[in-house]
This record gives sequence, C-alpha cells and structure tokens, in this order.
Amino acid sequence: MKGNNWEYDTVYFVGQIRRSGGSLVITIPNELRNRFLINEGQKVRIIGVTRRRPQVEGGLLIFLGRFSVIEEVEGFTIKVGLPSGEDVDKIEEDIYNYLTEELNATHLYIERENDKLTIEVRFGQILGNEIIPREDEITTIENRIKEYLHKNGFKIMNMKKIKEMRRWTTVDPSIIKRYSTTIPKAITFEWRLT
Repeated sequence: MKGNNWEYDTVYFVGQIRRSGGSLVITIPNELRNRFLINEGQKVRIIGVTRRRPQVEGGLLIFLGRFSVIEEVEGFTIKVGLPSGEDVDKIEEDIYNYLTEELNATHLYIERENDKLTIEVRFGQILGNEIIPREDEITTIENRIKEYLHKNGFKIMNMKKIKEMRRWTTVDPSIIKRYSTTIPKAITFEWRLT
C-alpha cells in the first residue's frame, strides 16, 4: 500500500547480530546500501517496534529520515509580442507543446496580457521517474527557443536566463542510484533525519 503506510521492498536479507566492542551490530548488505544510498558515518534513528496480534513479534526500524534531492534548475523568463492576426489560443497551445514535447520543459507558465505573452519556463533534470542530463545544454535550448519564436513571427522583447534551486522530497533513492554514473553535478541528495 502507498500513502501513509509503510511500503515494504520485496527483497530482504537474513543477517546475524554480532558483537563489536561493548555493542551489538548488524551488517547492512551492499544491495540495501546501494538501493538507499546509505553512506558510512550517516546518522540513523533506531526504533524498537512490536506487534501483538496474532502473536508477539518484534523488530528494529532503522529510520534513515527523509530523502531530499536538491536540483539547480535553469530556465528563462521571456516576454514576447504576439504576431498580429493569429489565433492567440492556438499560439499558446503551440508554444506549450513545443516547450514541453520538443525541449522537455519541466515547469511552464504562460500569461497573456493584451498583445504580449510572458513565458516562465524551466528545464530541470528530474522528470518523474527519470533524470534528463542537461549538462551545458541550456545555451542550445536558448537558441532553439529564439529560433522558434522568430520563425513563428514573435517579437522577443526580453529574455532573461534564470537559475534557481528546487528541493524534491518525492524522489525515490533508487532513481538517483540508477543514474549514479551519469548523475549531473547540478543534483545533490541527502537523508535528512527529522
């Protein structure tokens, strides 16, 4: 089940408790370490849990915290004059389709005011359950946007490049792990113990 209930992975391991000095330790298998991106020295909270029905069962919950991904997102604020005599609703739909389908924009907002459009567009690297590496791609995207706007009769009044930080708390660590050899430097992650 998803939501407020715990979601158990299908893979599990049988470990053995052993002594280390005056403490008891459990080894975390590499598969789980890699799946959850656990690092040596990382702080965790260990909580005892019991269930009394149908019989008494006990466990140790190793709480890693909340997984947080921080992404540096680049994009543009663009003010354009509309071409005269065109269907404005169709123009907005075409711009939306071009930016989202052709250029994979991750955030887009278009506002119309009389004969002008303000376009707020961002090109993040996290898109659902995948990462789109965009290292050094923003200049190419900028040129493609300008070319598209000129070709379709828009007058670019102002185009400002923007960088901002976005925090994601809904990304599963296994998504990041999948791209670990090509993880863009604009993406960082951490477990935040709450």
